[in-house]
Amino acid sequence: MLLRAAEWKLLQSEYGIREVDRERAFLVLGEPKENRNKLKKAINSVYEYRSKYVHGRVFIPNPMSMKLADESLDKFQDKLLKHIDLAMLLLVASLQKLIIEDGDEFKFSETVLMRSQVEEGSIP
Repeated sequence: MLLRAAEWKLLQSEYGIREVDRERAFLVLGEPKENRNKLKKAINSVYEYRSKYVHGRVFIPNPMSMKLADESLDKFQDKLLKHIDLAMLLLVASLQKLIIEDGDEFKFSETVLMRSQVEEGSIP
């Protein structure tokens, strides 16, 4: 429970985990020249779906109790595959960049500013 509270405090900001990952994807793969907002929305959608899935808010049809041509199973698979496709593309493109540039990992750094210091103007 303490870890959840710490995570909440550290991630509670204008920049949550989805925004950080999205911006890191743009840093690694390049800022999209066209359709930036569309891509941001698509990445956000992947994270929203993942969150719903992890927290049990995605209805997963039981294939054993359905006909193979059941429409609800088709809808579930279409939505799931749409999100998996984008996540897989981002992953594969990132791995390809590592391979092409003979890298073995991405490292990111962050700067931490405490709000009171920023408001007082003590940090440039």
